[in-house]
Amino acid sequence: MKRARRFPGRLLRWTSICVCLALVLVSLVPLPLVKGKASNPFAQGPKITPPLPQKGAPFPNLPNLDLIKRQNPDLERHHTHLGDV
Repeated sequence: MKRARRFPGRLLRWTSICVCLALVLVSLVPLPLVKGKASNPFAQGPKITPPLPQKGAPFPNLPNLDLIKRQNPDLERHHTHLGDV
């Protein structure tokens, strides 16, 4: 089997130094200010208040998840990592 070719050590060192400097410089640059507040890239629109939760029992037309799991054993096998078995 042919031995894999490795990058020269000098190239690896310079690449790691450049990446480290780029990360440090990006972390030191302040976020742009918009009207005195830092801009939020995740803001989607105006803030709204969610509806208040309703008291009492839930609606009777909710699906029976245990029955669905028994009818489709493949669903249970694929979602065991979520913790609800």
